[in-house]
Amino acid sequence: MSINKTTLYKYVDTKYLSDILKNSRLYLSDGRSFNDPFELKIANKKTETITHIEGLHILCLTNSFRKKLMWSHYANSHKGVCLTIEVPSHLVYPVCYTSERLYEDSDIDRIIDKSLKNGKKNLVKSYNSLSVKQKSAYIKDAKWKYEKEYRIVFDKEEGLIIDNNKYYMSVKIKNVYLGANFDIEDINMILNICKEKNISIKKMILSNNKYSLQPKEL
Repeated sequence: MSINKTTLYKYVDTKYLSDILKNSRLYLSDGRSFNDPFELKIANKKTETITHIEGLHILCLTNSFRKKLMWSHYANSHKGVCLTIEVPSHLVYPVCYTSERLYEDSDIDRIIDKSLKNGKKNLVKSYNSLSVKQKSAYIKDAKWKYEKEYRIVFDKEEGLIIDNNKYYMSVKIKNVYLGANFDIEDINMILNICKEKNISIKKMILSNNKYSLQPKEL
């Protein structure tokens, strides 16, 4: 039985690239290192305390390799790469952007439903099968809406790769886009791996007539 796949993109620093390509895997974060300090934080109005949601393993993705701000924020100021990857469609959900703060007594289903009604999603599906912890990981401050983020969130370890106390997910890598500031001298590091695994490589270049990035064959 074939599994439906979704194509999405992952911006990464080159220091992680060799492991990613050799092992066809991506690191799953617990959210503590996210650049938004409010993520996975649940506030308690009565005690005025904030706790981090534990036990989640998260893969963050987006819908395009052309996002200039994403290249700056997540690919070492255009020195890194963006990967085209295929993942099982049933695991992927779009992030729900909201201006509502997440509290222990928040109606998470209502927040998600409101976000889905207000935003245009190209991957519409029900979140009902997810645990409360998983649903919380798909709620994010509306100020990050420009990222158009998608996530895969695990609340169990089954099926995950565990290596040196870190969690990874197997992925199919189709393309590697080198950043506009990528040090081309480092290309030999990945050429052989990409050739062996039939992964195409392109270089992002600056447009001559507008503020945009264009892919170019090497």
